[in-house]
Formats: sequence, structure tokens, C-alpha cells
Amino acid sequence: MIGSYIAVCVYVIIVLVSQCVRNVKAIVSRAILALLAVIVVLSGISATLGLSVWCRLPLNPLSSQVLPFLLVAIGVNDFFVITLGGLDQTNPNDPIEDR
Repeated sequence: MIGSYIAVCVYVIIVLVSQCVRNVKAIVSRAILALLAVIVVLSGISATLGLSVWCRLPLNPLSSQVLPFLLVAIGVNDFFVITLGGLDQTNPNDPIEDR
């Protein structure tokens, strides 16, 4: 299961870095942004599973193995939509507030 999360992280980094050929700072920031996106999704899954255990809800294979991987996929997809669909379509010379 951890191998699949690592594969998702590597895929996100490769896609984002390949979209950015401007300079080294942009490539490094995209790689860090990709890792942070996956970390945020994983922390959300951890918090949800922790809250479920605290409320004494029964855990089954669906909630402990399949659901976290689906949530990572959905979270990474949202990350692609925000980054590649919105941020890259703006003019990099505009101020941050206007982008």
C-alpha cells in the first residue's frame, strides 16, 4: 500500500515538473508543491480514520485499504485541476493578487 502512495507522489512530481521548463526555482517549487499536496490528502485520511476510531465505528477492509487510496486519487486530481488548469493559464508577469 505504501508503494502505491510513493508511485502517486512520483507521478505527480513528474507531471508537474514536465509542465514547467522556465527555471530551476519553478521546478523545485512544483516538486515541493506536489509532495505537500499528497501529504495534505494523507493527513486528511489519517484524521478521518482517527475520528472513526475515536467514535468507535467499526473498520472494515473498505474503510482501511480501498477508501484511502481513492481519496488520494481524488485529492491529487483536484490538485491537478487547480495547478494546471488555473495557475498555469495566467500571465506570470501579473501581480499575485490578479493571478
